[in-house]
Amino acid sequence: MAESWQKAEVPGPIKALLLNNPKVVAEYLKKANHSVVIIGDKILEIEKEGYKILDLIKKLSNKINAEIVTSSPKIIEEMREKNINARIMPSIEFIDRLKDPNWNGFDGKGQYDLAIFIGFPYYYCWLMLSNLKHFAYNHLKTLSLEPYYQPHATYSLQNNPLIEAWFKFLNNVIIELK
Repeated sequence: MAESWQKAEVPGPIKALLLNNPKVVAEYLKKANHSVVIIGDKILEIEKEGYKILDLIKKLSNKINAEIVTSSPKIIEEMREKNINARIMPSIEFIDRLKDPNWNGFDGKGQYDLAIFIGFPYYYCWLMLSNLKHFAYNHLKTLSLEPYYQPHATYSLQNNPLIEAWFKFLNNVIIELK
């Protein structure tokens, strides 16, 4: 059984399904009809450590035909340099839109059915996922691709504080998405 990364956080009786196999993560990604990838600015710290996480996110979004959203102008600049299309919107506003079942998304194709989170501080992602867990459970599933277990997500990866192992796991997910 997975536990929250930070102790003393009590998520309630409903916790995220733990995904610790890249093939299973890939299957859940393929199963979604309309996905969005939400990126936090911790991604830039990971890029500075030498991991090409933005390239990995580009491959992921291309394989599942997902849009990319961030609240960071710095990430938008980095993505433009890498020819990655992304939208910018404050996180809180975007979370509010995800809660609205009648929102048509950025592309006008209707509400997203899977929101994928990556690159946020743990506590911040915890709060966004808690909000969606309680107010968007009828129409939206969430997947945390963070290196730490997020109990408020619908699906979450296991705690994996070693960035190298986490990055390898994500690469294996991309390979499984063939």
